[in-house]
Amino acid sequence: MTTKEKILASARKEFAEKGLEGSRVDRIAEGAGVNKAMIYYHFGSKERLYQAILEELFGRARGFLDRVLAKHMSLEERLSEVARFYSDAFTSSPELRPIILREMAGSGERIRAMFSRTILEVEAPRRMRALVEEGIEKGDLRRVDSSHAVISFIGMALFYVLFSPLVDSVWEIENGEAFRRSRPQEVVDVFLHGLKTR
Repeated sequence: MTTKEKILASARKEFAEKGLEGSRVDRIAEGAGVNKAMIYYHFGSKERLYQAILEELFGRARGFLDRVLAKHMSLEERLSEVARFYSDAFTSSPELRPIILREMAGSGERIRAMFSRTILEVEAPRRMRALVEEGIEKGDLRRVDSSHAVISFIGMALFYVLFSPLVDSVWEIENGEAFRRSRPQEVVDVFLHGLKTR
């Protein structure tokens, strides 16, 4: 790892545990095994370091969405890729859940601005609605409001990864890892086919 990567890794952990306000630059430096001055050299301030972590998260999401929405694949395959991305992102970076939840519990201004910019840059809302509307026109999907459909899918895909510690406990899920692995495909199946027999 480069010095910058070590700082980011230590900062993700610190921000996840303490939040932006409660985090301390000296603890981040100690966790990264660097002098505190290196943090200021690379990032300028604690706030800009925090911003860099959010940008790293949303940069990955932006790149992924742009790639998956441009691929030639079925709607089901595309939705599976999106659901897997959300699941894998939170598994590979467990610090993301507390950082995002802390942001949402506060004003959420930083994350809201970044989220809006990320999805608008790749035109994700328009492109995802177009996929649903194309499925409706082909007769593969029943007539639904495409905005409601896309938002419902995203909610289904994100809810468990954000709240899995609570969900595992309340729903008595004994093997959270197995449940997490099966969740993306289950979300796609329920979203596309529902529960009611037809």
